[in-house]
Amino acid sequence: MNKNRNDEEPLHVPDLRVESERLRLGPAGFYAFFIIAVKWGLTDVEALDLLALGTQTPIEQLRNKPDPKHFTEERMFRISNLIGIYKGLQINHSEYLANRWVKLRNRNQLFGGATPLEFMVNGGVDAMHRVRKLIDARCAWN
Repeated sequence: MNKNRNDEEPLHVPDLRVESERLRLGPAGFYAFFIIAVKWGLTDVEALDLLALGTQTPIEQLRNKPDPKHFTEERMFRISNLIGIYKGLQINHSEYLANRWVKLRNRNQLFGGATPLEFMVNGGVDAMHRVRKLIDARCAWN
């Protein structure tokens, strides 16, 4: 017997305050982030800045086998927002524009003439969340 959508189990939304959830999702989150970083053309420094990691952090280790100590609640929220931004840009724009968007100057008042990347690096997780809300709203509008 086929279940209809209403009979399905509710979608599990991970609670990133819980260490076991961060440990479970951390490796995949970092893996996804570094795929996005390549598509966006981020330098190693820009990638580390988005993750709020110092330039002394060995980026090759983060790419290949990140240390669980890096799976902090804030860092996982950063990655979650960046994945949402990436997905929204892919929905709203051609792949070419979607992958360049974070490095383009933006006239939207939110950015104050900066690039979205600069805005997110300077504003941290709050700025990333604001950019994600902007992109999500654009997705809803289309």
